[in-house]
Amino acid sequence: MEITAETAGAAEPVWFGRTPEDESFPDRSAPPANAQAVLGARGANSPGARLGRFDGIGEGMNQEMDRRGALEELRRRITSGRLAPGSHLVETTLTAEFGLSRTPIRAVLRTLADEGLVVAEPHRGAFVAEWTSRDVADMMSIRAMLEGHAASLAAERRTAEQLADMRRLCELMDEIYQNPSEGFRAKISRHNHEFHLAIFEAAASPKLYSIGTDLRRGPVMSGTFQYYSHDELGRSLQDHWLMISAIERQDGPLARSLMETHLRTAYAALTKSRTADSPQQP
Repeated sequence: MEITAETAGAAEPVWFGRTPEDESFPDRSAPPANAQAVLGARGANSPGARLGRFDGIGEGMNQEMDRRGALEELRRRITSGRLAPGSHLVETTLTAEFGLSRTPIRAVLRTLADEGLVVAEPHRGAFVAEWTSRDVADMMSIRAMLEGHAASLAAERRTAEQLADMRRLCELMDEIYQNPSEGFRAKISRHNHEFHLAIFEAAASPKLYSIGTDLRRGPVMSGTFQYYSHDELGRSLQDHWLMISAIERQDGPLARSLMETHLRTAYAALTKSRTADSPQQP
């Protein structure tokens, strides 16, 4: 299956995001509790490290919430296309807009750089990274092939424990969906990331796992759940149960088809949201 900008309804470049959620995930474990831990996990040579270290010491709860709010808002502007590729993210402008000091703003920019949404240029500052809709379509075609293949292999090789883990994650997502609270979409997105990694694990192919998980961490399709309507989100969660059913019955071709359709639908939803969120031309 090939996904193209035309088949998914993409128009002008550019939007892209980071897989899979509203925070960065180096693995299936919980995300680091603070920005310093993220930097430590990724190393001083990560893209965000060029924007300066963040110690987080003495930062109050309110400021931390404000920092997260700024991060989520800037991420949404970038992934929706409202901030055009190449846009200069000026620290002083951001501090004035969000009412934060330069230290937390630099932490936000560093996180966005680590996610691939922002590039840091020495002596110039931070800029929105540049991708085209064709780049994203190509990446999504690769994802569909890899994850579809992983789902097919999982149907052949999964263990009872791995199947139970997939069900557990689906039950968690359903519970959050049925009893939504503040930030519930981000919570679902985190479990969704774990679900897709569980399928890669069940495929029992170390090389496929390495390639596939690296691709999922790439700057494409971040936080798709943020753009679904309530009904669309429910249908996406139902897709997971259909995949589990196919994997349980060891129906590899069906598991592959369901995964490919699932990713194609997610890509189309994000493309549609980008068009809706983009500034209207006069």
